Amino acid sequence: MPSAEAGASSGGEAGTPNAEAGAATVAAGGEGNADSSLPSDAVEWKPSDGGNGHHYLVRTISGGITWDDANAAAMKLGGHLATSTSAAENEFIFSVAAADNSAWVSSPMYNAVDGPWLGAVKNGSTWTWVTGEPWAYTDWAKYEPTGSYNGYVEDRIQMRNELDSTNPAATWNDAPSAATEPGYVVEFE
Repeated sequence: MPSAEAGASSGGEAGTPNAEAGAATVAAGGEGNADSSLPSDAVEWKPSDGGNGHHYLVRTISGGITWDDANAAAMKLGGHLATSTSAAENEFIFSVAAADNSAWVSSPMYNAVDGPWLGAVKNGSTWTWVTGEPWAYTDWAKYEPTGSYNGYVEDRIQMRNELDSTNPAATWNDAPSAATEPGYVVEFE
């Protein structure tokens, strides 16, 4: 699995993706960061490691954030909500998000761990990425997508583990745009 080196926005514990020797570098003060306008904690998925050269970062919000607010915040930073267009990219995005424990909230009642927002929108019955990239890859959690929950239309995507309430996972859940999730992942192209 691609991983972020130690030093990403919030440190993880040994065994978490950012503690592994990895394919990414943290763009700090211009080191490994050709664009000084990027936030210093953005992590590059290097082409030499099979990546796309994009930078990713996770932002968390105490009390949570809606998808619309997360989308606006990502654009204000100069990026967009992350798009997972392949298994390798999804695993890299997960490694960045998993490195920040505050990006995940345990939901024992649902036997789940809720994670950050990603950049997907459902229009009618069609899922699309905010960038317009082709919708060719998915990583839905076991019982997803459901399309609705308790009368709410679920038309956005977050990372979520629905198999236990203690460990984050790279799998996805569809959720209402008005739901508050612990954070979001930004992608800079």
